[in-house]
Amino acid sequence: MKKFEIRLFLTFFILFSYFSQWNDVWDFNSAFDLTKAIVEEKRIEIDSYYNNTELKFYYKGHYYTPLSPFLSFLVTWIYLVIKPFTTLFTHEFLMVVLSNSLWGALSVLLIYKLVSKFVQDEKIRLLTTLSYGLGTSIFPYSLGFYVY
Repeated sequence: MKKFEIRLFLTFFILFSYFSQWNDVWDFNSAFDLTKAIVEEKRIEIDSYYNNTELKFYYKGHYYTPLSPFLSFLVTWIYLVIKPFTTLFTHEFLMVVLSNSLWGALSVLLIYKLVSKFVQDEKIRLLTTLSYGLGTSIFPYSLGFYVY
């Protein structure tokens, strides 16, 4: 990877991380609750955390998240590793940064590399990449713990 590409990745990673949102949103909390239940209780019911969110459903005596479990499953290893070293506030922030912000920044780098295959002018490549990173839905979706 070239020095510029590393700087581009780091710029977007820091930007997405700085503006990240990780708490007090129902869908974020519901997904976090599933991750916590998997790691801490080894189950998929969010009974211990159901008060954190209004986005839940009740079935046969247990609470569950109605969201797709993919992101929660994906970040269980992150939560497992960082849990002993951080507080709850930091858990949630790091899970957002190490999932959505990281993947968002990597996608910006991928777009830059892809555009570089077709466009020779560096200004157009950079403008296209910046437009993607700042002007499309990748920006808001890289800021939070979205399962979409």
